[in-house]
Order: sequence, then C-alpha cells, then structure tokens
Amino acid sequence: MDPNDKKTRDTRFAEFLEKRESVLKWIKTYSPYELVSKDDPPVYLIYSGVPAIGQEQKDPTHTANYGVKLQEHCQAIGSECELVYPNAPNVKHKTIAEFLIATLKK
Repeated sequence: MDPNDKKTRDTRFAEFLEKRESVLKWIKTYSPYELVSKDDPPVYLIYSGVPAIGQEQKDPTHTANYGVKLQEHCQAIGSECELVYPNAPNVKHKTIAEFLIATLKK
C-alpha cells in the first residue's frame, strides 16, 4: 500500500477493515491504545486536523479522532496525555519541543 497514492491507500484500507478480525491479534500487539499503561511517560499527540467524532473517516487510526479516544483511555488509566490540534482546549504545550523540555525538567 502506497500511503501517497490516495486511491490505492483508500481501497487497501477498506480491504483491511473487511479483514480486521484476522489481524486483531496484531492490532492488540502493536496498538498504542492497547500498550499504554499508568507507569508510562507522558504522551504527546499532535494533529493537523480537528476531531470529528461520529463522522466517517478515511483513515480513522491517523486522525484526531484516534487522539481523542487515546487521550480518554490514558486519562481513565491515570496516564498523562496531552492532545493538540487546531483550537484544542487545555493545550499546555503548543509544540513537541515545549512538551519535551517541560517533561524532561520534571
């Protein structure tokens, strides 16, 4: 799958979704959602687009929607997670550099 070829990418992603059950064990093995734990360092997520929860997405795993859900999961398990996207509320650090400097100074 060529991520730069949107036509191929989108059809291949649809194929992936159809066969999701057959790769679910790999998703659970490599998914940040599955792997994050309370004792992990803080997570910083930055997206160029805004969340559109409940709306169809061509690539849901790589949208701000995923970031929202990952942040909710992190908060539920007690792991620090900062989510940044255009006009996001409660942004402490506008850039990854600011986040890293502040985090490493703790």
